Amino acid sequence: AEKTASYRSKAERAEEAKRKARIKEIELQISKEEETAAALENEISLPEIAADYKVMAEKCALLEKTHAKLEELYAEYETLLD
Repeated sequence: AEKTASYRSKAERAEEAKRKARIKEIELQISKEEETAAALENEISLPEIAADYKVMAEKCALLEKTHAKLEELYAEYETLLD
């Protein structure tokens, strides 16, 4: 019975380490995605980009994808913090 308790705590410790590593990974991804979003928002505000419909549409589509990715990351982040 002692081995089982010991094994269980090792497994729990491993799970906790894995969870903490994933949290750090997500924090890095969130940071990168937020930088990407800020850069895209900045580009979209430039007159030369705003004047070019095709480029503007591409930047807006990328921004939407970035925001969607951020939502996914924040959702996973929240579940890991619980």
